[in-house]
Amino acid sequence: MDKRKIDNSDSAWELVKLIDELNFKKLEIMDEAKTKKSIWAKIEPHVRATACGDLKTVAEQVAVTEFSISPAMKAKIKEMVMDYVESVNVGVRVPFFKRFAIAGVLMVFAFFALYPKMPFFPSASAEKITYVEVEQGNVEITRDGKVHTITDDMLIEEGDVMKVADGALAQVYFFDDSRMAFAPGSEVSFGKLYMDENNGALTQVEVELLSGKAWVQVINLTGDSDYFSITASNGTFIIDRAADLNIEVLPASVAVYAVEYLADFEISSDVYYREGMLGEGAKLVYSGDDLIIEELPDMTDDVWWNYNLIKDEEHLDAVTNYYITQSAENVHLRSADPLYTFKKFQETVEKVVSFDSSENSMQVAGSRLAEAEQLISEGSSEEAQAKITEYLNIVEEVVESGTGAGEEVDLSVVEAQIDEITKALSVKVSDNSGLVAIQDAVNQAEESVSQTETEKSLVKVDNASNKLSTVLDLLDAGSYEDALSYLKSYQEEVYTVVTEDVSQVSSEERAYVVSEILSKKVSDLHLLKIIAGKLDDLSGVVDAELQAQVTDIKEQSLFEINTMVVSLKERAIDTISDFLAQVQADEGVQIQVLSNLKKTVPLDFDIIQKINDIEEVYFEEGSVVFLVNE
Repeated sequence: MDKRKIDNSDSAWELVKLIDELNFKKLEIMDEAKTKKSIWAKIEPHVRATACGDLKTVAEQVAVTEFSISPAMKAKIKEMVMDYVESVNVGVRVPFFKRFAIAGVLMVFAFFALYPKMPFFPSASAEKITYVEVEQGNVEITRDGKVHTITDDMLIEEGDVMKVADGALAQVYFFDDSRMAFAPGSEVSFGKLYMDENNGALTQVEVELLSGKAWVQVINLTGDSDYFSITASNGTFIIDRAADLNIEVLPASVAVYAVEYLADFEISSDVYYREGMLGEGAKLVYSGDDLIIEELPDMTDDVWWNYNLIKDEEHLDAVTNYYITQSAENVHLRSADPLYTFKKFQETVEKVVSFDSSENSMQVAGSRLAEAEQLISEGSSEEAQAKITEYLNIVEEVVESGTGAGEEVDLSVVEAQIDEITKALSVKVSDNSGLVAIQDAVNQAEESVSQTETEKSLVKVDNASNKLSTVLDLLDAGSYEDALSYLKSYQEEVYTVVTEDVSQVSSEERAYVVSEILSKKVSDLHLLKIIAGKLDDLSGVVDAELQAQVTDIKEQSLFEINTMVVSLKERAIDTISDFLAQVQADEGVQIQVLSNLKKTVPLDFDIIQKINDIEEVYFEEGSVVFLVNE
């Protein structure tokens, strides 16, 4: 550590002694949050005066990697174990077991239940943060009115304003796995950096590019409430799943390049208001007076562009490896390991004494999925399926646990785990298509958590759309057979929702469900167009069946819309539904039926607008993927 950079009254030696004390009392650490707070209270003053890189040595000493205390531990549990640890420290040995045999047995029981971080049960603990990495030059961060000049790494907080000097280059890595690169002369404000404390997959990020140029890479947002938004001048771009954007604030306008996938946008000025979607291969230029969308120019020789494409791959690989490693470390022990019996015993004990049985059960369920993932990676599909079945049984037990008492169960712990697993799988599936079995199980679990037919229908549609998004990743990875399988699965699942599940929704909520499905269908058709463009580029490499499947899904969209509109009639007409199914593949008939239904079925403005949007995307034959509404 460079002592010259410490201008705080605490000396470096005091910090070292604190670290030494922490390492000496590992067994006494029962409250990780309190310990972290104590450590941070000592370190924080230095962070404000130094770069994070100067504190890496300290951080490495502070980290206690073999211990990762669960936040679910309750106060009484902590007290029990602390009493036990203290009794050991004062030298209680043989007399303890002679005089307090029953208490000794109970303590062993409690040890397995409440202190699971034994050497043969290692656990990885990772805390996601947002930080800037300076690649070259200097970066200034203004926080609470003070300017800090850094040349290495530094944590980013809400309200920070970062300015990249001329000739400098910086990357910001966000807790939601996203990345932004900032060119020389750029300035950015970090408005909102939110992660739900009980659900690490529920994240919301808002940044504003004040000047210069920035590359945005968002790779794995999966929840309905997740988003990453970038504001530049009078426009805001919102990513709710994945996208790569290159944004440049020019003197009189803003240019946005859609590099990959989709982003929603809202642009307003004194002259106009526009909202819509910008898809891969499109360029949008806007100012206070005008908005222009055109095809993306050839960027082959652009240094900034190529630099970020390389960084994209590196970052995606790093995130994927992080989740793969995390899953492997969470396995601890598997069925074939000699100590697996102890692990099962530990889980049983924890279930008996736990104050939060649902959280405890879901930890066990997560362990089963981690084991299944490792088995799939080793080619043991049958054993993996047994673990997946065990996972589903545990989830079912948790969901039904309050039914007998006539009470609603708090299923937030189940929902949080589902979100976090889905977030991890979204980047891992392209490397290991066998993981689709796990994703299907998680989807099934999510449906079981749904309390109403409305929720269940929307969950099914969201899960199907996520599969369609994964097709793009599979195509990029060269997994063409898996991409075809996902396309077929998407088509079947959406068909089932439209033809069966929507009719089960109450008439009072059906219009809402149809409106939500139509919204999803707009983005799905955009994704299909992007997929079709990729397949055109791969002509002669991929099987023609892939392109045919995309066309089939697109044409089925007309049938799906007609079926949903018919379901909104006050009196459902089975003969019309049967007719639509018979002529499902006849595009001309479906178009004519849709036109007639729009005239005869009472529809609110929202649904009419969404149907018009779908028709616009459906019939647009150009190569540029976009949608603009006034």
